[in-house]
Amino acid sequence: MTLSIPIPHTSLYANVAVIFIDIAGFVAHTSTLTDSQRVAMLHNIYAIFDDTAAQHDAKIIKYLGDGCLLLCGPYFSQNTTILSEQNSTANNAISLSIALQQRLSYPTKYAITCGDIMAGYIGINQSQFDIWGRIVDHCSRILGTTPSNAIYVCHNTAQYHSLPIQVSKHHLELRDFGDTCVYQIHH
Repeated sequence: MTLSIPIPHTSLYANVAVIFIDIAGFVAHTSTLTDSQRVAMLHNIYAIFDDTAAQHDAKIIKYLGDGCLLLCGPYFSQNTTILSEQNSTANNAISLSIALQQRLSYPTKYAITCGDIMAGYIGINQSQFDIWGRIVDHCSRILGTTPSNAIYVCHNTAQYHSLPIQVSKHHLELRDFGDTCVYQIHH
């Protein structure tokens, strides 16, 4: 008997917001905790992620240790009325990030990019829904440079979506992307 390799099941999704979130200094903050205490803390953080994502009609793609990867966009929304407006995808991602920043009692950092992604299922043994694409990689690189308690939105996203009035502009040198302009959201 020969097993056939499954065909990947992926699709292109246009105009989505990718959000990476990270608890800044988590390892240092939890260095004196037991493993059980650390797991309990992560459970509480994940519960806040889950609740806030549901309130802002976002989809959690996966947890990344003390962080999270989420999507906002009409394909992943239960409320099509909210996301039918042109600026809603990025604005929803920004609103979600601000709400999380206010709810979490830990220093956090956020990176948001918008654009097209591939998403779906690949792999054989542990196939799970995931996302790929240049904007996902870009967002990840931006998060690596984001300071604690900051929300960075890439320039490309800012061009196509109205941002809050209170922003500051920064230039980053990102591996594989070069000079990148981002806007820090102030609220």
